[in-house]
Amino acid sequence: MRTTQTIKKLIAIGLTTLVVSPSAQAIDYLNGDLRVSGFVRAQTAISTTSDKNAANTALGQQDNPDFNLNRVWGIADFDYRPSSLRNGLFDSVRLFSRVKLAYDLTEDLSGGVDSYDAFSASNNLKDRGTMMNASNDTASADIWELFVDIKKGKLWTRLGRQNIVWGESDGVRLLDIVNPLDNAWHPFEGGGELFDHRRIPLWMARFTYQLPINDMSVDFFYNPGDFVPTVQADIGSPWNVNPLPRDGVGDPADGFLVVGSPFGPTLAPGTTFIVDDDTNDWRGEDQWGIRLLGSLGGFNYTLNYLSLIDQDGVISATNTLPVFTPTPPTAPGAPVAVLPVLQNTHERLDIAGASFNWYADSLAAVFRGEMSYTFDKPFAKSASNLQFAGPVPLNPQDALGVAHRDEMKVMLGIDRPSFIFSKTRTMNISAQVIYIEREKISLDTDLNGLAARKDETQLTLNLSQPFDNDQFFVEFFGLYDIDGGYWLQPQVRWQPGNNWRVWAYYNAFGGEEERSIAVYDHADEMNIAVSYQF
Repeated sequence: MRTTQTIKKLIAIGLTTLVVSPSAQAIDYLNGDLRVSGFVRAQTAISTTSDKNAANTALGQQDNPDFNLNRVWGIADFDYRPSSLRNGLFDSVRLFSRVKLAYDLTEDLSGGVDSYDAFSASNNLKDRGTMMNASNDTASADIWELFVDIKKGKLWTRLGRQNIVWGESDGVRLLDIVNPLDNAWHPFEGGGELFDHRRIPLWMARFTYQLPINDMSVDFFYNPGDFVPTVQADIGSPWNVNPLPRDGVGDPADGFLVVGSPFGPTLAPGTTFIVDDDTNDWRGEDQWGIRLLGSLGGFNYTLNYLSLIDQDGVISATNTLPVFTPTPPTAPGAPVAVLPVLQNTHERLDIAGASFNWYADSLAAVFRGEMSYTFDKPFAKSASNLQFAGPVPLNPQDALGVAHRDEMKVMLGIDRPSFIFSKTRTMNISAQVIYIEREKISLDTDLNGLAARKDETQLTLNLSQPFDNDQFFVEFFGLYDIDGGYWLQPQVRWQPGNNWRVWAYYNAFGGEEERSIAVYDHADEMNIAVSYQF
């Protein structure tokens, strides 16, 4: 029965694809000064596991969807380079805008899922107009990027809503942390698009100046106050991995509230609340970064420094409140438990880093490296690190306070094309090792009540082999956490001509270390997408 329903839903998605795909393409306008390009795409992710989403289970939501994603979406890029300004005051001027439109059908087509907000990126932001979007739970329209590039002599400037991508890593982020990620809809895209459509653009100014010294330049960006945190999936979403309620206070109709005095109502046992989030307090605080770029022969390097606000934040408890049951009379008895008052807090981070790439001609290989060092990065401290006076917490795993640890991340990678399956087309082979080391302090357990992770080592492998005159690709991406977690993504792509793209890829997650990538072990899925490029 479930298989039949799945087939019917796939047919519905296919028909939608035919309806929304444009019949003609638009390329150049205004004597070639304006170029319009983009795509329209229908995409589905079919759940292939019966494992339940533990976070949604804890929140009383349906936890075993048929689909992790059903979406029709597209982007249009408008790239305007007026010839009248090319030989005027500036060497070159470019205006660019990316418009993104999306409609999410997951709730309509999938069983085993409750209502949720598929576009939660800006719903709770102060001054949300900086996001330049209009959305509800199922549809969104965004001016995703909007900037101007100006070049004059040795100075290049970009002003506006933009993405900044630094670093050399594939599939992981070390220095590529200027822009936050939107993980609300599908955090594991296929192949090279893993981060491309999830980085949230910010209003920034960027300047690159070519130094008088040969092959050296300085790259600087300044964000005057457009702080946006990492966007996580909403309660009920197939991608939700946070088991904590989001409203922060509870509903009196449910018969409980967080008590702030001895005369408050009762609280359901086992309930916790995020009662505060300081995101809006950081809106208006500046962020910036600078890097020196240089080249020595075939060795290219950067030296980086960033002053950023922690996008992820730390969920911890800053206080405790007593819990009474039943509703206390005028003279209440002793509390039956203590509830941690949870907060999501952000702090400013100072980050130093470096990156390099080097082409070794004798080996026909490119070696890459990247390093970041974060000073006093905040981590949640478990309640087990504290001695409570009075009743124990309802949830001993809840954090109480924040600890700070220096954190270093190092990546070494190699890229080497090799003739393996074809004498005319090489297979691109990329491998990386990522090592994370954290300062050893008296932080025994983390937010989940588990032993705090100290050192981590991850391995990645990326393979891509074209066939049939580069119209058909077989690809693979794998990430393995040696502590016990993996993500495997085989993919095939078909590109029949200039416009159509069809691909399928599988996401498989697993492992014992549930604070690593294995937290998504309930989300194995088959992804199918059809795209019309213009």
